[in-house]
Amino acid sequence: MNLPERLKILLIRGGGIGDIILTIPALISLKKLMPKCEITILSPWSVDDDSSPIQLLYELDLIDNHISIPFINKPGLKNYLQLLKIVYSNRNKYQISICLRHSLRNLISRSLDYLFFRVLLNTRAGIGFWNASELSHLQLSENDTIPMVQEYKRLMYILGSEGLEVNTAETMMPNISDILSKIKKFDVKINSVDISKKYVIICPFGRDNKKKWSLQNYIELSKILINNGLYIYIIGSEEERKIGNQIVKSIGKNSFNLCGKFTLIESVKLFERCALYIGNDTGPMHIAGLLNKPLVALFSKHSNPGKFYPMGDNNYIIRNEGDSIDNINISAVLKGINKFLKVKYE
Repeated sequence: MNLPERLKILLIRGGGIGDIILTIPALISLKKLMPKCEITILSPWSVDDDSSPIQLLYELDLIDNHISIPFINKPGLKNYLQLLKIVYSNRNKYQISICLRHSLRNLISRSLDYLFFRVLLNTRAGIGFWNASELSHLQLSENDTIPMVQEYKRLMYILGSEGLEVNTAETMMPNISDILSKIKKFDVKINSVDISKKYVIICPFGRDNKKKWSLQNYIELSKILINNGLYIYIIGSEEERKIGNQIVKSIGKNSFNLCGKFTLIESVKLFERCALYIGNDTGPMHIAGLLNKPLVALFSKHSNPGKFYPMGDNNYIIRNEGDSIDNINISAVLKGINKFLKVKYE
């Protein structure tokens, strides 16, 4: 492919930690297709935020620049005026703008994205602006939702459907060997926790209460794992530290509250050495998936089957059958754990 040596690309992606991590296969493909391109990602995240996934993209050499727009998902006249100012300050800088935002956007949202990031930004080509799906809203019997392709695959398909010669084989299982080798070289020290022990990382939190297995279930599960010689590391945000203290107090010995203690880069190193990850449908789950670590993920019926399942082939997915995610019992989770670790329980 004869492309300009420094083809400049703006990639637009909103959402949380997991949403950004799920763009990594697409970024890898763009870098392989156009090794000399310069990629800027536009997201709600600040690089200076300790929990920001943007720094991870820099460390993995997948992006060259970043534009932070915290209000990108918050419509309003004031925000649109601020956005207009940012767009005009970057006008004529990019040859291609790629919109990899959520598939749930309505026609108005898609039209505004196209207006701001293709027309007013004055790029030569726009990709992905009209991609959307109403399937996420489609209710099936018993209040269930329709199965959908994994999100990282959808993002890859967008690039391919617009004519880019991406490696479609990576949509099945991204080749992350280069990523893993780079992560091993991260110059990060985790001094406040012993990573030589055999430990399980648990993230019992999440943004949506409907998608969170009860804390008491996690406490009882952790006690069983500790009785089998494992250590439990509870992770979460700084805001969740107080609850984390209550959890480890209830669990007892060999459990540790790491909520808010690490940057995302440090957390990646913590995940690299773990024996297993257990958690709800939330951002840290996608870190484990990216590293292809053994993981047990708990999903509720409020998520489309498949859509936000983690990457990798070391996953055991449990999805509740009833109205509440707490219909998943501890025995079902232990069954998943035994796919990776031999745990004795009554």
